[in-house]
Amino acid sequence: VLIITREDDPGMALKPRLRAAGADMARVCWSFGEILDGDRRQVAANMEAAAPHIEAAIIEHGITLLVIDPLAAWFEDDANSAT
Repeated sequence: VLIITREDDPGMALKPRLRAAGADMARVCWSFGEILDGDRRQVAANMEAAAPHIEAAIIEHGITLLVIDPLAAWFEDDANSAT
């Protein structure tokens, strides 16, 4: 499982919830809106920038479930904003 989030801190919210549900934490990968660019970590501006890195992680780690929460946070036109 690859979980990509921009809101919930994995250590404070997501990991305790997964442990309580009996998840095998060795099979969970995390990203807090970061991508790897060579040896550097950087925050991806949007889904277009992050997509190649997400695809590479899926292939490299054999990811079978991708969770992006919240999805709207990855797009320039934020669906949650009032216009």
